Amino acid sequence: MRRKRRSRKQTKTKLTPAVVFLVFGIGLITSFFHKSEAPSIEPQRLPAANQDVIDNRTTVEKTAVETIAPMPSITAVAPPEPPQAVAAVTRFVKGRKVALRSGPGKTFGILDRYDSGRELVVTETDGDWSKVRDGLTRRVGWVSTALLSDERPSTPQPDQREQRASKEADTRADADPVTPTMPQISDSTVIQRIIAESISIYPGSCACPYNTDRGGRRCGKRSAYNRGGGYAPICFAGDVSPDMIQSFRQQSSR
Repeated sequence: MRRKRRSRKQTKTKLTPAVVFLVFGIGLITSFFHKSEAPSIEPQRLPAANQDVIDNRTTVEKTAVETIAPMPSITAVAPPEPPQAVAAVTRFVKGRKVALRSGPGKTFGILDRYDSGRELVVTETDGDWSKVRDGLTRRVGWVSTALLSDERPSTPQPDQREQRASKEADTRADADPVTPTMPQISDSTVIQRIIAESISIYPGSCACPYNTDRGGRRCGKRSAYNRGGGYAPICFAGDVSPDMIQSFRQQSSR
């Protein structure tokens, strides 16, 4: 008869709580002894030289922060003062060939030149310059205030040569009687008078470009001088010829 073979069941090992606790305890003890045997590592202190560098750097940073200059305050700059209008006052030119300019400064163009004693009316000031109006030519411009005087300059005395010549003429026995003559007027003064008379004859207010109309506007190209034809006034010194100067002198001497 055949024997019945008993099947063998493979037994599996079961982990009980006691076995797990035992294994955990053994591992804990082993790790404890491993840590105790390892050499302890202490933090290394920096050398004294490196420590001084760090301290100095910190001190410099603090000092730089404390000594930062404050931002400069912005102050408003006052605009330049505009020209000041003054009460019209009469002044006299002192000096020769004093320039009448189109603005308060040497960079502006020259409109005319005046000799000593010329009478002008000051209407406005701007720094070292005065805005003036010529009563003869009605021209308006700017003259350096330093070249204006409150009093009319005195007539220059004749030099010694003129005085000596006068004495010699008086002592001549056969000299003809001296007839009084009119004082010689400079050409610039004659030119200014010719221009003034020409403007005064014109019936309107816009004889020359530099004149102003009744509304206070500059005549410019609307003036009779620019339009041409009909009445042509004399407005500038370049318009006066030597013959006109000579004719004016002859009429004045009569």
